[in-house]
Amino acid sequence: MNEQRRQAYINLVQSLLNCRTNNEVQEILAANQELVDVDLIPNILEIANHLRQHGELDQANHLMNIAGQQLGVYSKLPSTATTKECLYFLEQALKVMANNRDNVQVANQMLVANVKKINNISAPRIATAA
Repeated sequence: MNEQRRQAYINLVQSLLNCRTNNEVQEILAANQELVDVDLIPNILEIANHLRQHGELDQANHLMNIAGQQLGVYSKLPSTATTKECLYFLEQALKVMANNRDNVQVANQMLVANVKKINNISAPRIATAA
């Protein structure tokens, strides 16, 4: 990837960080359709990891949510998935991310490999368990 394209991803991610609603995110992505490709998610995750390492957890979480939406992980959980299973998976995902702070690709691969498991681990389901 050339430097100009890399900077374009950085600018796009910065714009996404300024979005407060999903509609705003979708508008920004639609306006930058040429950057919505296989390199977008790794760039988002790389920047999210950098923010996390520098203590910018809210911004990192915001980007992780956007990446999850783009990966399609936020749809409905199969009715057979229990709250306990959801929490166990989240715990394991967080451990993978914590143990691979310098390698965002590991976390990305884990998320992609488990898309069916994480088809919308909904906030109400987690709040009920907490």
